[in-house]
Amino acid sequence: MLRKDFLWGAASAATQIEGAAKSDGKSLTVWDVMSDDGGFIFNGHRADDADDSYNRMDEDVALLKELGVNSYRFSVSWARVIKDGDGEINQKGLDHYSAFVDKLLEAGIEPMVTLFHWDLPYAIYKKGGWLNRECITKAFAKYVEAVAEKLAGRVKYYITFNEPQCIIGGRLGGTVRGAEYSVKDKNTMIHNLLLCHGEAVKVLRRYDGVKIGYAPCNDAKIPLTNSPEDIKAARLAYFDYHRGEDGGVALYSDPIVLGDYPAKYYAENRKDDLPEILDGDMALISQKIDFYCQNIYFGRFVKSDGNGGYVHVEPDQNTVYTCMDWPVTPTALYWGAKFLYERYKLPFVISENGCATTDIITKNGEIHDGGRQEFLRQYIENYLKAGEEGVDIMGYFVWSLLDNLEWYCGYSKRFGLTYVDYNTYKRTPKDSFYTYKNIIKGKFD
Repeated sequence: MLRKDFLWGAASAATQIEGAAKSDGKSLTVWDVMSDDGGFIFNGHRADDADDSYNRMDEDVALLKELGVNSYRFSVSWARVIKDGDGEINQKGLDHYSAFVDKLLEAGIEPMVTLFHWDLPYAIYKKGGWLNRECITKAFAKYVEAVAEKLAGRVKYYITFNEPQCIIGGRLGGTVRGAEYSVKDKNTMIHNLLLCHGEAVKVLRRYDGVKIGYAPCNDAKIPLTNSPEDIKAARLAYFDYHRGEDGGVALYSDPIVLGDYPAKYYAENRKDDLPEILDGDMALISQKIDFYCQNIYFGRFVKSDGNGGYVHVEPDQNTVYTCMDWPVTPTALYWGAKFLYERYKLPFVISENGCATTDIITKNGEIHDGGRQEFLRQYIENYLKAGEEGVDIMGYFVWSLLDNLEWYCGYSKRFGLTYVDYNTYKRTPKDSFYTYKNIIKGKFD
């Protein structure tokens, strides 16, 4: 049985859909600058207009209502709310998000606000970004306070960070292409990001009724067989620490939920490579959150090595791949949910799941994306199976409502349930839009 308050949703991010990149007082972000660079985003694509969602709130809310979701996860742009990230409040930016929240609520859709989805204000980056502890923690707390105060009493669900591994390790959230960082720098940036999470939790707890989550990403680990040895090996692989900025699930989640970095983190880093951890840091980072999220798109198969360890196993030749070259592995949502709930014991949300496919409009103006339809059916069935077996699943958010700027891939990859014509911004629901609508109603045919 699903929770009565189970969240069936769709997800998006400000940079990927909003457009209006330099309108109404919005400051530059690292993505605006990387658009200007001309070499980072595919074919010189730019974030300037994206899906024009900033000017099309009514269209997007109407799509959500037609889809039948009861929640929408979207991000607020820090640079749209605070001038240069740590300056004056930009009232026009705040008013935009306030109006959007009102429209969602009027449509019976619960807003879930992501506070940081990779669009670091460029002025903050120039001051050291994630390396500048004092600057970024104070600025982030100020930004969160402005958002929480404006949306008080209307937004119940907040996610502090989306995919912190990609922010630091993937150079997608403010570490900017071409920059070089030492191991000490990378560990410091991770620690400062976690401190920003803690500052956000501290601010949000001042508002009644708020529920706080956190959304890292990882490929799930899938046991090659159902043998106890392979299951144990997959669990070990999922939470193993490996030295480097991506580090694995435990590096970014254990400090928040369990109160400290993994023991292997301390063992495998030289003392000089560890960040400066001050008294009170871990207490700030590990304040209680209300739900735990994970963005899962695929999994990696793991088997026992016969000696208490694990080895990864490559997919066989029958494996199908999405347009991102990610393997289609539906049981990732079953094993991912089980392992993560077992470790962190918090209500669990799939905050992103979906696939990029080749979507061609027919001469009749239709989009028959059968691969995405079957992807959704199989992945969601596996997720619900985990819930039937005792995992406290709280929600599922498909990526994404709309085709959008897929970061460094530009507009070349389409994840949306809705096709977007990037010349006219016309939105056309694909077949998968209606498949997901039926799944929400309990119909998987």
